[in-house]
Amino acid sequence: MGPTVWPTSAVREDSRGDDSRAALLRRLFEKGDTRALDSALLAQRGSDAGAEGHETPADWYTCLRTILDGVVDLAEQQIEQNYRRTRETSSQALALYVTRLGMIRWMQNSCDGVEEGYLAARRAYPQEALWPAALAWLWLQQGRHASGEALARTLPAADDLPRDRYWLATVTTLAEIARHSGAREDIARLRTMLLPFADRLVPVGAGVPFWGTCARTLGLLEEQLELFDDAREHLELAVELTARVGAVAWHAEAQIELAEFALRHGLGDVPAYDLLAEARATARARGFSALARRARSRPQVRVLGRFEVISLAGTRARWSSRKARDLLKMLVAARGVATSREVFMDALWPGEAPAALANRFAVAVNVIRRALDPERLRPVQH
Repeated sequence: MGPTVWPTSAVREDSRGDDSRAALLRRLFEKGDTRALDSALLAQRGSDAGAEGHETPADWYTCLRTILDGVVDLAEQQIEQNYRRTRETSSQALALYVTRLGMIRWMQNSCDGVEEGYLAARRAYPQEALWPAALAWLWLQQGRHASGEALARTLPAADDLPRDRYWLATVTTLAEIARHSGAREDIARLRTMLLPFADRLVPVGAGVPFWGTCARTLGLLEEQLELFDDAREHLELAVELTARVGAVAWHAEAQIELAEFALRHGLGDVPAYDLLAEARATARARGFSALARRARSRPQVRVLGRFEVISLAGTRARWSSRKARDLLKMLVAARGVATSREVFMDALWPGEAPAALANRFAVAVNVIRRALDPERLRPVQH
């Protein structure tokens, strides 16, 4: 990770062999060679058996692989076991546990234990800015904006952070906070700091060498700065990197981010609906409920040139009623201005009594709903 140190303080520190084995596993992970990584882990687990009170390189990466695969129940069992075994002997045991738990809860769309963990880490490691930064980010995600912004103001400037093992994770977290509440100049400065690491993964301290990709954060920052070409490049890179390392949940998230970006900016050469469909399938298969909801497509109504409707499912609408199609055109032209049903009825069926048209109007509205959402993905009144 450029100048980032990949520490081994969470594994046994008294053996040069452990360092070399950790380096091998790290290289295989960075290459995305999961088959070779699994083979190396299988070989190392036997030789590392019985390492009382310590996490070995095999422990470290076995837990990481389970998290990347999105097997959340097994991953939680592993982190609980590792924490019980190491909390009395390793100064970094709590940091490892908290960051791993945060990743698992993110996949589960749950905050159980995460806030308490960040609070405990802030007390245990007062010299590290990552923990209050993570806490501020969590509060912003929960809608506790006043608390999150107040805590963020107590953080050191990104330029003043020590270049230690938490530097990249902390700067990335500050960038995520800036996306929600930062000034444009803060966003620009954090982008400049992260650019040299665009093609890298984000490690968090000792033993959890994955907290997403810098590319995703860069892409979202650049969109806010209206650097749209750069944003697209980095969002596409995030999809590539997460696929390479086999990070199932992060890959689905990266696909969603790229698809949403393409839809916001009308990029017809990005297969946005295919990306959303794949992310939705992955999220449903692995039980990532929040990602599954995010991966629902958005309907599109195109009015320049040929009138066309793309449904929530990403399919082109087929109209069974010309009146319904005309009604949707009028609703689009109204641009959200409240208009009585009678006005639309008179335009669609001129000269007929409104009292006799209520049923026909209701049918036209239902046809529009089916065109926008043929698979009933949203509540009827959405």
